[in-house]
Amino acid sequence: MPLKPTEMIKPQTGAVSVVAQFAVVQKTLPATISATNLAGSETVAIMFSVDGGENFEPLAQDGADLELTATSNVFNIQSPMLLGVTKSATVSASGVFIMTSNPAK
Repeated sequence: MPLKPTEMIKPQTGAVSVVAQFAVVQKTLPATISATNLAGSETVAIMFSVDGGENFEPLAQDGADLELTATSNVFNIQSPMLLGVTKSATVSASGVFIMTSNPAK
């Protein structure tokens, strides 16, 4: 089944923090987060909740906080989790999207 995109942050230039925006559950796996129009040192940090949405921590990969960048702007999620994202200010309008096989309703 094709992936269906859901907008987490609509394309814009300002810095944005979105918390508890999207729950990835077993039926929506696999999921992919992507960012558009990132350049230079612009980033999108991916966070997950450790306590059902009250607090979020950076999602880490290989010991480093996971960030989408201009050269690495897609990340695949294989486990259920409650996600949040933070986008730095950008020169061009950048958006953040999550795509799942079966969007949650």
